[in-house]
Amino acid sequence: NSHGELGRTVIVAATKSAGKDWGAERQPFNVESLDEGKVESLCSKEPENLRSMNTKMITRIYPGGLRVDSSNYDPTVSWEMGSQVVALNYQTWDDPMRVNHGKFAENGHWGYLLKPAHLRDANVPRPTQPKKLRVTVLGGSKLPKSGDGLMEDTGEDIHPFVKLTLRGAQQDNAEFKTTTNKRNGNAPRWSESFEFSITEWDLALLTIRVKSDDVMVSNSLGEFTIGVGKLVSGVKAIPLNSTKTAATVLPEAKLVCKFEVL
Repeated sequence: NSHGELGRTVIVAATKSAGKDWGAERQPFNVESLDEGKVESLCSKEPENLRSMNTKMITRIYPGGLRVDSSNYDPTVSWEMGSQVVALNYQTWDDPMRVNHGKFAENGHWGYLLKPAHLRDANVPRPTQPKKLRVTVLGGSKLPKSGDGLMEDTGEDIHPFVKLTLRGAQQDNAEFKTTTNKRNGNAPRWSESFEFSITEWDLALLTIRVKSDDVMVSNSLGEFTIGVGKLVSGVKAIPLNSTKTAATVLPEAKLVCKFEVL
């Protein structure tokens, strides 16, 4: 029985180390569970100790008890600290879940990614030299009129703009948006460029979201999240995912962008 053999070789022992010995006397099989509020507090007061602790043992992060609506917290905060298990409410397809979906697309959604070297070994220094990423939003094609991809003719044209959000290490977080296109909402053109300065490249996630400022249509029309480390320089036609239905690619909807590592 392979499951029985696996069970006999896996031991996970609960412990309390955060704010105490910071994992100094712990082993890799030790785990501490922390809610999102505790993590936010430790991130603001003891970030280096928390990172170091996560090189010695496991932390499991979970949503706070006040989230009775099954909403989610921002998982990138815990990933920056090196937490190994960041639990989310999968029944709610909100912004944090969509970011999580984009991150684990890097390995085909198998649920495991190797952390950057400095989050595995406390002796490896954090990156300090930023690199530049330039994103040029060129245009779009067959944009939907709602976040679920419905293309019905409502008699109203959409007025789209693109919002670019970079999340990862706190010092790298940034956000830009294009102008609103009010001429040809279904196939808009922009040719607008934006530059991100990124220090911790392996943690950075880029979300490209198409929105509309027209009150007659859905505000969020589609989006795509990808790890910056997986971007390849050049012009790309980006498929857009639904913001309403889990892991659903909108048929035919594309956004054309140019990526350059400077």
